[in-house]
Amino acid sequence: MAVSREVRRRICLSFVRTMGTDFAFPRDDCCLLWSNESFPVPVDTSLTAAREQLESVLTHVGKRPIVFRGIAVLAQLHADWIEMGSPGELDSAEIELALWTAQQCAEFEQMELDGWGHRYRADMDVAVRTAEALSRGFLSLSWRPVVDVYGGSSALYHSLIATAGPIPEESRSDAIHESVYAPSLERLGLARLWDRHLLRKTLAILRQRPGLRLGIRLSTQSARCDHWWSSVFSALHSEPMLASRLVVEFSASGVVSELEAVRSFCSRLQSLGCRIAVRGLGCRDGDLAIVHACRPDIAKVDPSFLRRARSSEFGREGLQEMLSLAGHLASHAVVDGIEREEDMRLALRAGAQWVEGAFMDGAKARRGEA
Repeated sequence: MAVSREVRRRICLSFVRTMGTDFAFPRDDCCLLWSNESFPVPVDTSLTAAREQLESVLTHVGKRPIVFRGIAVLAQLHADWIEMGSPGELDSAEIELALWTAQQCAEFEQMELDGWGHRYRADMDVAVRTAEALSRGFLSLSWRPVVDVYGGSSALYHSLIATAGPIPEESRSDAIHESVYAPSLERLGLARLWDRHLLRKTLAILRQRPGLRLGIRLSTQSARCDHWWSSVFSALHSEPMLASRLVVEFSASGVVSELEAVRSFCSRLQSLGCRIAVRGLGCRDGDLAIVHACRPDIAKVDPSFLRRARSSEFGREGLQEMLSLAGHLASHAVVDGIEREEDMRLALRAGAQWVEGAFMDGAKARRGEA
């Protein structure tokens, strides 16, 4: 109830002119917002402006934690358009039918019931701290180059790794690394808000650095052609040279509930000129389904193959075979996880052209660029 009330308050404060004609909330978990002077919806043939208006509602309402009795949470939001009459002309059956038609399809995933409450609270704590770090500009970016194993002068691109925080006055001052915030946000269904912010930040960096090619890691949960991405798609469409320098990465280990949605999202990005990469190839059974959905331009072999190659001939054969498979699945195959000079020799022996890892990092941390 407290979360719903705060969501309604934020909508009314910024997007409602007159309560009686612009806004209604037939159920506690959903509301209806009509186009009005505070929420104008210019209709054009592409509906781009209308989609970006919905994007503004989602981000404005969802970006800040909601606090009730000392507990902070982030709301998972969905919005869509539907044609309806004015509030006074609708009966309850029409409203219920409209809301049922417009609702988002549920994403079902297997969840362990034991200890779910503790896990939910821990995940939400991470999500809130991440959101607070973003809102206050405490974001650290590291660029990890994907380089030619033979020492070419230019990188294929730089893979961007983001860290949230720390917030200076926070008692728990540790920064929140991707390995912590990414799974928490995914389990809560909140990855899209973070991914959108990071992608927009990446586009800003690309505008500032015309010679740079950057890769950004997105959750497969974010791979939907919906209103969250309206402004991003518009920017990529209007700036094709910008799009050509952007690589969007997905993890082969990501949980995917709708492969067709991932296919549509990746195809949309590629049609705009972006490249798609899949990292962690071979890390689990069934990851070829994500490769099939993404149709990547770049495939990164999981670092576990390189670790096994250090200790046995069997491992070295496995690295070579996985690298060969990656080369068949994408235009560029990358050996990931290079940590020492020995790894470079192993990658060369396996036939690699492109490598990535801490050994050749030169990663330049950029702080406070949220």
